[in-house]
Amino acid sequence: MPFLHWCCRVPMAAEPPAELVDLLEQLGLSGRSELRRVAGTARRLARGLPLFESVWVDALQWSRLLTPYQAQQINAGRAEYLRVGHYLIRSPLPSAGYCRWFEAQRVGCGKLVRLAVRRVGGTRAEQLARSLEQLRQKCSDLPSVHLAPVVDTGQTDGTVWAAVPRADGLTASEWLSRHGRFPPPAVLEIARQMLEALAEIERIGLCHGDISPLALMVNRSGQAVLLHPGLRPVLRPEEGFGHDDLPPEGYDGVAPEQVRDGAPASTATDLYACGTLWWRLLTGRSAAAGGDALGKLCALQRAEVPDVRQFAPGTPEVLAEMIARCGRREPGERPQSIAWLAQRLGPPTPEGRKQLASAVRHPSGGPARWVHPAKPALGGRDARMWVAVVAACVVTAVAAFWAIWREDLAARRPRHGPTAKAVGPFDPAKKRAASDAVAPRAPDADSTTASPSDMAAGDVAQRPPLAASARPEPSAPSADSASGPVVPAAYVAGQREMVVEVADREAFLSAFRALRAGQTIRGAGDRPLVVAVPPGGLAVRDEDVWFENICFVPPHRAEAISSGTSWLVGLRVSQVGFRRCFFRGLAGAPEKIDAIRWSYPADRAVYREGLPSGQIQLQDCVFDQLGAAVACHTAGAVAVRFDNALALRCQRVLALDHAPRWDEPVVLSLRRLTVRGGGPLVECRYQNLDEKPGRVTIRAAGCVFFLERDLPLLRFVGPQPPDPLVAAIRWTGSGSVLAAQGLVAAWIRPGSGAQKLDDSSLAIAGLIRSELTFAGPLSSEPRDSRTTGWQGPLLSPDAPGIDPARLASPAP
Repeated sequence: MPFLHWCCRVPMAAEPPAELVDLLEQLGLSGRSELRRVAGTARRLARGLPLFESVWVDALQWSRLLTPYQAQQINAGRAEYLRVGHYLIRSPLPSAGYCRWFEAQRVGCGKLVRLAVRRVGGTRAEQLARSLEQLRQKCSDLPSVHLAPVVDTGQTDGTVWAAVPRADGLTASEWLSRHGRFPPPAVLEIARQMLEALAEIERIGLCHGDISPLALMVNRSGQAVLLHPGLRPVLRPEEGFGHDDLPPEGYDGVAPEQVRDGAPASTATDLYACGTLWWRLLTGRSAAAGGDALGKLCALQRAEVPDVRQFAPGTPEVLAEMIARCGRREPGERPQSIAWLAQRLGPPTPEGRKQLASAVRHPSGGPARWVHPAKPALGGRDARMWVAVVAACVVTAVAAFWAIWREDLAARRPRHGPTAKAVGPFDPAKKRAASDAVAPRAPDADSTTASPSDMAAGDVAQRPPLAASARPEPSAPSADSASGPVVPAAYVAGQREMVVEVADREAFLSAFRALRAGQTIRGAGDRPLVVAVPPGGLAVRDEDVWFENICFVPPHRAEAISSGTSWLVGLRVSQVGFRRCFFRGLAGAPEKIDAIRWSYPADRAVYREGLPSGQIQLQDCVFDQLGAAVACHTAGAVAVRFDNALALRCQRVLALDHAPRWDEPVVLSLRRLTVRGGGPLVECRYQNLDEKPGRVTIRAAGCVFFLERDLPLLRFVGPQPPDPLVAAIRWTGSGSVLAAQGLVAAWIRPGSGAQKLDDSSLAIAGLIRSELTFAGPLSSEPRDSRTTGWQGPLLSPDAPGIDPARLASPAP
């Protein structure tokens, strides 16, 4: 009998690692008994190999005791992140970027929720946790069935979290990506249900703050649910150009005043977000397009919502009217309240709910389906013959119609004047070819634009003012144009602002005095038009204007000194651009002047009311013998962007007049910038330093920094050591080169010399040191500053630094 027992004995399965057992029990995922039940699965997966820890994890996933995300995190050694408070993360969910969203279950009861997680650390985590708890208490009595408010909050080891009830269905973003767009009756019902929920939020003195396709759920029963009202204003109270760290879809629902003025979330911003969301549900596209965060923010700042009936003709009249009113750029022009808007659209109806349920269950669009024929229609040889015949016929037909279409297009092509054209990159060759090919037409008597000669000869007070939007207004067709092509209204509405070309200084000053928001002043000719600025400099007070092909120079030396001119162009607005411009200072002057002095906001009361934001764009520009390329006297979130720019013998490229506060982030974007002679790149002067100053983000790609000896990239001037400010700097990018003898950071205490700072605490990525050689000696000619020699691995085969072909040569 003992012998029989010995023969029938089966080898015992290998025990799972004790560390894995303890980890799973600590997380509440499974215990030793579950691991023993999957031992057979583990042996099958191992196929004779040792039962490593990863094999046991795969066996648990195979048996559906772990989700794929949980198995991935455990195998990657990040299992501790799966437990957040008393919730266990199951899988990630789509997120707008200001926090991470997960599907999670409460430990013990297994209830599923949507969990928002954000890791901040320090005292900031405690402040956010208190704000989230206040939000939970405020939302505790919301009765609407169309809301999924915050029901639980907490903070653990620098991680704050908020739980939202799990809603069935799909987000509007997922539905749109699968099926295109909603039917107009379904959108009307969604709008009515949303307003019923938002009216409850408005009643308790709260605003949603994140009305977007990612925060709207629709289900098969015809119900629309708004997720996490009030959460985004707590986690991300500020928007603007200094906060461009989200993906483009993360800015859906952000209002223009939030980008322009840093205004907080309010009922007015919720109304704008409602209009843009309904517009997107009807059209299947965003009202403010942008391929990246910067493009999205620019579109949000200057654009209004177009008429939705151009893209969705079947939109109900009342819904189209409310979308137009909600999408106004100025908050005062939008509806006065959510309740008023809900009264105009009416309450939800059973019929509307049925239509929404039908749209969700049986969408008209969908992925293409491939249908295979039961049998081939033709044999191999016959099929090849017929394919050749059909292809020959198609080619012949296309060639014939192409020739006819080209002749008809040439006969009907409209003629345009030489001074008003759509904005685009300046190309002298294309401009000459266009002027030779198109004959100028005589100006109309009621034209709102004038030619360069008209602007030079006439007084600006005698010519009609330019339209504020500088866009061509559609006019009734005349008898001469009745046979011309019909331009769609959508094309006219979306056309870029007009350009005014000037040929001399008097014409430039005339156009500058008549400048309106959104316009561009462009210098005529291959080389930049030389403009000696008036004493005291040019003061720009109009938003979103551009200057192209202009060479800004100071007045004569004696006049500049007597008038106290300290800058060439002064900006008192939030957004300005320069393209292919040249800024030249006074050679040999004891006190060099700045190219651009940015004083924004002009009224500091605006900063006390909200956080303003702004940006300057500098494309293909040259700065020569100046004090600072850009001197910032700003408050709020700001961004300065250099694209293919050259700084020659400048004492500073970017000058900050104070250390940014914690709510004043600064973004310096550098692409193919060459700094030769002079320096530093950034200088910050301060009197007081906060314990936690604002973040300064420097993104450098393909740049060259060849500074004067003993001058650093970053220079801090103040009475206190700049350690907190140094710790707030984040340098990212790739392919940039610093001269071998160059310094990274230095501190100057007033009354003493410069002290080299230890750059080991600086977060710098993508910057190498190397010997540098250039195509020629240091001069004002851009081609002499082309980089010809460097040592070090770069990701791009192109030479770092400027592309001289795109830069303007100095005017004689």
